[in-house]
Amino acid sequence: GVTVTERDRFTVAGLIRHLARLQPDAEMLVLGTERRTWAEEFDAACRVAQAARRDGLGIGDRIAFLDRNGIAYFDFLFGGSLLGAVNVAVNWRLSPSEMAAVIDDSRARVLAIHTDYLAALSDMQSGLPEVEHIVVIGPGMASCADPRALSYEAWIDGCPDEDPGHIGSPDEVSMQLYTSGTTGLPKGVMLTNANLSTAIGEAGETFSIRDDTVSLVAMPLFHIGGSGWALCAMSRGGRSVILRDIDPTLLLQLVATERITEMFVVPAVLMLVLA
Repeated sequence: GVTVTERDRFTVAGLIRHLARLQPDAEMLVLGTERRTWAEEFDAACRVAQAARRDGLGIGDRIAFLDRNGIAYFDFLFGGSLLGAVNVAVNWRLSPSEMAAVIDDSRARVLAIHTDYLAALSDMQSGLPEVEHIVVIGPGMASCADPRALSYEAWIDGCPDEDPGHIGSPDEVSMQLYTSGTTGLPKGVMLTNANLSTAIGEAGETFSIRDDTVSLVAMPLFHIGGSGWALCAMSRGGRSVILRDIDPTLLLQLVATERITEMFVVPAVLMLVLA
């Protein structure tokens, strides 16, 4: 296998490699009735990496992701990182033309998209000229007529759960998040491994994240408050409970049933919970 050095641990790829080896059977991700260990998530990420490599992707290539919060997001985030590819989470609140503008600007070669957003895909008038492969997550694949599309299961079918072994440098871009575009077009913010490890390290100290942390991942993953927070809790080996949509009743239930110890939400969500 790939040797994880101290430096490599603080890359996105190094995080999953280190913790999958350190505590393979510990629970990592929870979404509804689905529960996944660190080893299981590492295997899923490796298969994504192998599928992307088969399709010719490598260091610096972009993989766009369009869906609300879910476990599949981390398959593609960690899978891309094992290959040196860059994750581009698309804001699902945008109009189809705005989504297309983000995907086109990133020059993503692969788009992972949930079936909930296939209608938006058909309305993307640019046609996403840079996208070579569309990976469809969830039921209802038959409704996608795009010849580039495959179901997630078909895309990774036959791919081994073997780590391709890319070791990223501190200044290598790992994630590309887009600004809201309030004063113009959304702009892609390139976050390197060093950016993320610094932010995650500082936040981990500030919020006293530990290996027994149970984190609620409630904010949208296309935002640093979602994906950054998730990586912060994961960096110490804690368990992450994913909330697909902001539902204040379910949020409170999860605090009790999953024994949530930390969460990050915006004031509007706190107001909903208080109400």
